[in-house]
Order: sequence, then structure tokens, then C-alpha cells
Amino acid sequence: NFIGHAGGSIDGKIYTNSLEALNLNYEKGIRIFELDLRLTSDNKLVAVHDWKNWRKNTGYEKKIPPNKDDFLSYDIFGSYSPLDLDSIKNWKKIHQDTIIITDKFDDLETLSKIFKRDQNFIHEIYSDNELLFAFDNNISNILVSEKILRNNNFSEKFLQKLIEKNVYGLSVSRHSLYKFAKFYKKAKDNGLKIFVYRLNDGLPGGTEKEVLCNFSDYLNAVYADKLTNFDLESSKLFCD
Repeated sequence: NFIGHAGGSIDGKIYTNSLEALNLNYEKGIRIFELDLRLTSDNKLVAVHDWKNWRKNTGYEKKIPPNKDDFLSYDIFGSYSPLDLDSIKNWKKIHQDTIIITDKFDDLETLSKIFKRDQNFIHEIYSDNELLFAFDNNISNILVSEKILRNNNFSEKFLQKLIEKNVYGLSVSRHSLYKFAKFYKKAKDNGLKIFVYRLNDGLPGGTEKEVLCNFSDYLNAVYADKLTNFDLESSKLFCD
């Protein structure tokens, strides 16, 4: 039910997209991870949430974005190992029971060439053009963002198209889930995964427990930063 957001937190730190975060949260039982991908100055994809905070968290003093070699030579917070495509693929090869969701890099053509076209690497997309590319090339391992749903007015006709194309799932805010619950219920009932973000923002009904327990029929998992050990026995008691 939980997605390790940017690899999940480690030592109270979030958005590290680091090897250690992946390992720690895997040991806690997490099997779905989201990683943010961005281009370095030499056009290599690496895992980083944003360059401004990366520079702050690494002490990097040159112009951003860095090149790939510089990126890999700076540990995050001086302790955590950065990830490039090779290290992501190697980690995934060892942890074959996981799913990795890529975020931020909205270029499905490039992603489809880099990663296997299967349901273990899922790519979140943000534009109608990327969705059309997926349709034209029979790419189904995509997570359609709320932005695309909004562009298409959350219409039943559009949802039916996603179902017919065997799209993997939808990535939506909990506010959208509350507002369009029937839409998401139909999507989930027809096999689309519903992954929910924007929790714990200080507004009512925003904790992982509230969302998971009150909307269990409408979603499959939530993005979370702080992840505790979560096994089958504890999950049975989660909503009691």
C-alpha cells in the first residue's frame, strides 16, 4: 500500500533518491519505489528531485546541473550514494520483486529505449502528446498524471480509452480522489492502479492512515516519505 517516494526517507531526510534509501526501505517491506529522473549537463539521466536542493545538500559549488561524473562524485548530505541509470538497473536486477516508477522526466520515447518495456518499470507522464505517443506505440507501462486527466475533463469516454489501451495506472492527488471518487472507483474496478500523493499537507483527511482506510476501495497505494516496518501482520491492524 505504500510507495517509497524518492526512494523513501532515511535518517529523517527525504528526497535523497539514494541507494541507501532504496536499501533501507526495501528492508522495511516496501516494494514500489518512485525515483525522480533529470538530465545532467552532458545529457545523462540521474536520480535527483531538483538541482537547487541537490546543490545545497551536496555542497556542490559549480554551475548546475553538473555533468554526470561530478554528480556521481558528490554524496548526498555527505553520506548517501547518488544513482545513475546503471546503478538503478543494477539495483533492480538484484531486487526483482520491486516496481520502480520514474518521475519528472517526461520523454516516453527516451525512457522506453532505456528501460525494459514491462510492468516493473512504470513511467509517469504529464502531457497529452506523451499519452498519444504511448497509444501509437502500444506502450502500456505508464502512469497517467492528474494533469492529463484534468485536460480531458475526467470524462468517462477518456477513461474508457485508458482501459482499452491497458494503461497501468493513474497518479493523482488525494484532493482529486475526494472530488472524483466515482471516476477512480471505476478506473480501479477496471484494472488501473490508483496511486495517490499530496498527503500530510496539514489539511483535513490527509494522513496515510486516513486516506488508505477511508478510500481503500478507490486506490491501490499512497506515496509516502516516512516508512516504518510494515509486514502482513501489522497491515491487518492498520485500519483498526
